[in-house]
Amino acid sequence: FPETSFGAIWLYNEEGFDTIKSLIDNPPIYRLKQFTNQYPQLNIVSGISSYKQLTTEPTNKYTRTRGLTNYEAYNSAVHVRPKNDSIPHYVKSKLVPGAEMMPFPSILNPLQSFVSNLGGVNGTLAKQENREVFRHSKTGAAIAPIICWESVFGEHVGEFIHEGAEILFVLTNDGWWDNTPGHEQHWYMSKIRAIETRRYLARAANMGTTGFISPKGETISASTYGVQGTKSYAVPHLSGITFYTKHGDIIGRVAILLSSLLLLNLAFKRLRKEKKRRATLK
Repeated sequence: FPETSFGAIWLYNEEGFDTIKSLIDNPPIYRLKQFTNQYPQLNIVSGISSYKQLTTEPTNKYTRTRGLTNYEAYNSAVHVRPKNDSIPHYVKSKLVPGAEMMPFPSILNPLQSFVSNLGGVNGTLAKQENREVFRHSKTGAAIAPIICWESVFGEHVGEFIHEGAEILFVLTNDGWWDNTPGHEQHWYMSKIRAIETRRYLARAANMGTTGFISPKGETISASTYGVQGTKSYAVPHLSGITFYTKHGDIIGRVAILLSSLLLLNLAFKRLRKEKKRRATLK
């Protein structure tokens, strides 16, 4: 399911904080759990909006306050599996500036209310520092739960591969783009990630393109904008590390370095030429 398909998922219970028990006790997740129990092969990966109530934990830059309660807010994904009490929970860590976090808060915090009125959040979402994969309960296939804007960053997606990911899942809500080139460009970004990692990519989008992409970046199946529906495909899971996954944006960095050296060389030559011209005039 797409990003933020289920909201208001609070990660706490009467005995205190417990992510697994909190998720199972939450009505939407509980119903998904009951559904998967009827089908031994069925695993569900879904985007959710989750919140963690803070009790004894110290406050930090992500802490929000509601009444007397301190809490953190997450844009996250869950993996619901049949006959299994464990529900893996991954938190998005590449946050959209303005919409999910305020960059340079010491300078830009006065704009927070303005950004919130435009559809942004009132406060910064918390994030997860390390990448994490979900594993299918029957096949053991390792799935990368890539949430929305994370799919724009090649090296970031590569970290999922280093954790063993064999299939790329992109969960996104592209509704805020409306029918503009924005949601199409986001779909093309997923194609680049599939090529870089040589993995099949499955994408679930709200108001964007839902579909499947081959390791060569070819569209296997894709939805039409504004048309409700689902897509299905038997996605192979692949292994192996590509040059890009291993070395990241090294080619780009080398290109920037060489370009900088060339510009410096041109500037030096121009200065030397100008110096000779002035000497000639004297």
